[in-house]
Amino acid sequence: MKRRPSDTGKTSGRIPASFLAAVIVLLAGGVGYRLLAGYLGSYTGSLPLPPGALQKIPLRIGDWQGRDTPIPDDLIPYIDAQSLLSRQYTRSGGAESANLFIAYGIRVRDFMVHRPEVCYRGAGYSLRERRPLALALPDGTGAQGEIMVFSRGSLGAERLNTVAVYYIADGQIRPDVSLARWQLPWDSDRTRYIAKVQITCNHTPAEAPRARRTVEAFVQESLPHVLERMPEPDTRGESQELSSRSQGAQPAPQKGGN
Repeated sequence: MKRRPSDTGKTSGRIPASFLAAVIVLLAGGVGYRLLAGYLGSYTGSLPLPPGALQKIPLRIGDWQGRDTPIPDDLIPYIDAQSLLSRQYTRSGGAESANLFIAYGIRVRDFMVHRPEVCYRGAGYSLRERRPLALALPDGTGAQGEIMVFSRGSLGAERLNTVAVYYIADGQIRPDVSLARWQLPWDSDRTRYIAKVQITCNHTPAEAPRARRTVEAFVQESLPHVLERMPEPDTRGESQELSSRSQGAQPAPQKGGN
């Protein structure tokens, strides 16, 4: 039985067609999930997000004005997340629009099926472009996400989705959840939390350059606010545990004199 999220951020209001399409494709990418799910297990030291934490991301971010967009009740149990946020942000009098979707969970394996490259292809989209996306962090360092462009429809009626995505696992940003190792102080099956952050813009082929600039701008401006809502797990205990484990096979040090 699927676990119903405790904090879904549901609101009333009209659902934008572009957002609804993005949610639907999240449910279409089950190929290969079972093969990888067994590898990425759960960990008892997980960190659930406090209720309402994602909703504290401001509606006003720079020149962007956001509004909550509801997720249909019948779709929520299939997203495999403990907390969700769905918003549409606009600026320039509505000429620029970006859909923000955040899913927070405590098991890496639950997010394997919801990668854009899996979901969109499963919903009949073709991947036209995929490249790294440089992220500037608030502390002056850098990280990497990904930006992808998907297309669907016949010539003359083609629609594109420009999608930027990054994942936050125990405070560290990674571009792809499918990596077998997260390069953390412990293995991927001991990850305490994971969050998928996805920004989407639906547009025509002629609007592609502007859509890319819109998505990249919103990713960067929203990033500090997203990171602020993530837990900061204390990894010292984990490091000490791994150190003790690695030293367990070594002889205990001798006490006293000769």
